[in-house]
Amino acid sequence: MKELYNYRMSVSIDGEEYKDTSIWNHIKYLNPEEAKTRETVEMSFNEAYDIADAIMNAEKGITFFRKRRYIKFSFGSFFKPECLCLYEGTKKKIRVKEEYLPFSCSMESLVGLLNSEDFISYLKDRGISTYPMLKG
Repeated sequence: MKELYNYRMSVSIDGEEYKDTSIWNHIKYLNPEEAKTRETVEMSFNEAYDIADAIMNAEKGITFFRKRRYIKFSFGSFFKPECLCLYEGTKKKIRVKEEYLPFSCSMESLVGLLNSEDFISYLKDRGISTYPMLKG
């Protein structure tokens, strides 16, 4: 049966500990087979630049004057954000890890966290045929 998972993406630079790239929850309703942790091999700057669009909260661009490519990673919490820029020519190695952590919350919270199709599927899988509406 499908379960709720919090999708997290983390980045490690030069073998340091992984840092989470998002402060928000990304709730997915998936089969356990789909919710496997995946980790890339160490990548050079050029390899990471090519996939930077797929990395959560990573921005790639070109500097204005010297026309050097860069990748800017955003980490941290809501109250203490942190950014790290890597520029073309750096010798640092980059690893990316995707994790699916088990998640649970109230039904009321779940309404805002899942898209409508997944929420309806979640209710049906648990034998709930009607959702009580709140009186306003």
